[in-house]
Amino acid sequence: MSNQRDVAKLAGVSSASVSRFLTNPNLVTPKVAVAVERAIATLNYRLDHSAQTLKTGKSFHVGLLSPALGSYHSNIFQAVENQLAKEGYYCTIFDTLGPDSRRAAQSRSLLPIMRGKQIDGALFLPLNTADDDLTIEQLRDWGHPYVILDRNLAIPGIPQVVIDNYKAGRLAAKKFLSLGHKDFLFIWGLQDFPSSRDRFAGFRDELREAGLPLSFDRQLEGDFLASHTYRFTRSIWTRLPNFTAVFAANDPSALGFLKAAREEGLDCPRDFSLIGFDDDEELSSLIGFPLATFRQPVAELGIRGAQMLLDLLQARPVDPPKVTLGVEFIERGSLAPPPALKSS
Repeated sequence: MSNQRDVAKLAGVSSASVSRFLTNPNLVTPKVAVAVERAIATLNYRLDHSAQTLKTGKSFHVGLLSPALGSYHSNIFQAVENQLAKEGYYCTIFDTLGPDSRRAAQSRSLLPIMRGKQIDGALFLPLNTADDDLTIEQLRDWGHPYVILDRNLAIPGIPQVVIDNYKAGRLAAKKFLSLGHKDFLFIWGLQDFPSSRDRFAGFRDELREAGLPLSFDRQLEGDFLASHTYRFTRSIWTRLPNFTAVFAANDPSALGFLKAAREEGLDCPRDFSLIGFDDDEELSSLIGFPLATFRQPVAELGIRGAQMLLDLLQARPVDPPKVTLGVEFIERGSLAPPPALKSS
């Protein structure tokens, strides 16, 4: 097994330079950093965390906390792990949700568990529950660096990286308005989720400024699920107001609505336009439907969050303490002018 001296020899630098690089790559010149990185890759060198802990008092161990472990979160965690590894850190994922009967107890015992595992810092990807709020309170009292991901908190000074869902909602409305649409529907995700609320608020506010208020009867349940959206849409179809444009909180909800509409004799974009969210390429390709949607910067969210935590752990300046990432609109064939304008 290779050691630090082997890396130094292959890189043509001193062992002290390798040690400085492993502690903080910014402590060495770019030329030395490149040489050491290449030597590490060639030798498949792995940092001896137990030795580093004894030497520095740091465990080089980061906790990734989340109450949900779906594909969205897994993609973020993968980006986080890759970024942490560049500076010699490894991580453990903690499920802060657990079975319903254990949620509160698990939240209360979270920090003692982390202390027992010698965690240097943490990244937290919450949803929007009382238990999540409790975890944030505990992190604030913990005494170690932490970063909140994808939860827009108004509390000053909390390090966080968020996605601008509100701006995305406004952009969806602008796309429809630019085509001449005046009759809209919005399909909710889970209404407790900040991302769902922000997408709705942006969509509603842009329409309101255009003199087109989004009334309650133009808001449908979706729960981020195609099946739920489909069943709910079918159950209230006869009570739906006239519509030519539909914005769904995610792609599965959009496609669930599309299925219900097709069974009622409508099709997209012939009769209405449709925008989703999340760019679920696998689902869209399976159905074979060109859904206009938004692509979230999932990898960038993980990378920026991990780098912010690394900066905090290494006492490097973090400015600004809050980073807001935009989303990319993917324009596809589900957008068209409303039927009245197409036929005129």
